[in-house]
Amino acid sequence: MVASPVGADVATTTVRSFGACAGSGYDVLKGADVELLVTGETSHHSALRAIQQGRTLVQVFHSNSERGYLNDVLRPRLEEQLRAEVPGAEVVLSEYDKDPFRILDVSELA
Repeated sequence: MVASPVGADVATTTVRSFGACAGSGYDVLKGADVELLVTGETSHHSALRAIQQGRTLVQVFHSNSERGYLNDVLRPRLEEQLRAEVPGAEVVLSEYDKDPFRILDVSELA
């Protein structure tokens, strides 16, 4: 989802600076001197604040913004540190901790 300032055309806007923070990251980014904010989620009022400041905000959903990092970055780093102390240690990500939301196509309800 994209929130952009009034009159801005997302298709033709040039971005010179951006900040990104996974999860509910708007509060981390709000003080950054950037034109584009990318975060997992934020509140309605935070999105309004961003566009009033002339910035574009992209919200990619909380879980979507974290899952890749957990698996591709954090898990291997933790395993490396653990294996220095405990050879063969393995970090296992929960298969049950997943996005509680799903995209629903209302046309499929008929």
